Amino acid sequence: MKCRTEPSCTLKYKVDDSVLMLGDSSERYPPVPLVMHVYVPDVDETFEKAIRAVCEIIERPKEREGDPDRRATFKDFAGNMWSDGAQL
Repeated sequence: MKCRTEPSCTLKYKVDDSVLMLGDSSERYPPVPLVMHVYVPDVDETFEKAIRAVCEIIERPKEREGDPDRRATFKDFAGNMWSDGAQL
């Protein structure tokens, strides 16, 4: 959803019970790529939505030995890395 009240905010994205606010870079705030990890109810569903939105696949959803999470990683159009996870 588009932000309406915050001038530096470009997008508000609701993930489960959390809201992420993302903004455009500017002269005052130059672009900085980031890595964001979010827990979601369904890793595979979230990953598929990201891929349909033309995100680049970094790592398909999987489990790792010794890790209590199922995770996937993708990169958005601005070069930001997103890792979504769900506890098993």
